[in-house]
Amino acid sequence: MRKDACDPDLSADQLCRGEEAGLLRVVHVLQQLPSASLKNRTLLAELVRAVGLSNTGSFGGSRFYGSEQRYVLGPEDPSSRVRYGVCQLPEQLADALATLASLDKRIHTFAEVGTAGGVTAILIVLVLRRVAREISLFKSLSVDILDQRSCCAKRLQLDLGHGYYDSSALPRTKRGAAVDMQHPHPAISSLGLATRVDLCFIDGDHRLAGVLSDYEQWRGACNYLLFHDVFDGFQSETVVRFWRALVQAHNDTLVWEFTQQVPGLGKTHRTRDDVGRLGLGLIRRPRGGFRSITLH
Repeated sequence: MRKDACDPDLSADQLCRGEEAGLLRVVHVLQQLPSASLKNRTLLAELVRAVGLSNTGSFGGSRFYGSEQRYVLGPEDPSSRVRYGVCQLPEQLADALATLASLDKRIHTFAEVGTAGGVTAILIVLVLRRVAREISLFKSLSVDILDQRSCCAKRLQLDLGHGYYDSSALPRTKRGAAVDMQHPHPAISSLGLATRVDLCFIDGDHRLAGVLSDYEQWRGACNYLLFHDVFDGFQSETVVRFWRALVQAHNDTLVWEFTQQVPGLGKTHRTRDDVGRLGLGLIRRPRGGFRSITLH
């Protein structure tokens, strides 16, 4: 068996050890919490901290997470492509999860574009499944060009019925951005999702061309769009710029921004005064659909 292969006969209890033991405990808690508690932002933030924050290369450390540094997981094996934890500020993700749990229209289909270690997807799926009016109809998947999920994350996603679509074979430009294709994205039909997806979380290629390409591929299929890094100083000329253009072009619909900041976030030469770190943005499909965005 290859070093990165996963034993299909092992359970999550057997696979989720060490740094991932917290993730397994949180999964059990979220599966048993009263539905009303899924709207408790303080509780959800504590659960995100219990999962642990990603410690990968330049993303780790107090300069990135500020006062949440204590929840960063141990250093990852540089020889492995596996990612652990969530690259999120806990209060931001908790606010987003509580908002999703409170939407008048329940989410029954979910697609994530760019999943890294897959842990954020697990948390989102757990909450959405709990509040879905018809859990038997709930379907979800993640799409990525490189599988960085651990065996623990793969097992948990499999147990939740969450699919994975390898998009590495799809056509791409020389700079790596996905080539615009006819809607809907092939992942939708290949994994049995409906033509229209209730919620799409776009967290893939953060270059401007990449986020524009992902948006163009998915905008025709999604009722709600969720974006990561909409308030991040490192992404001020890419995702932040795109998000602001998207909101400006859709002033006829509902928008939520989850941009809570914490003490101790370091400044960089790319951080502007009006942006901080990370941030999530949610926007509802307007009447007539999401419009094309052009940025140069």
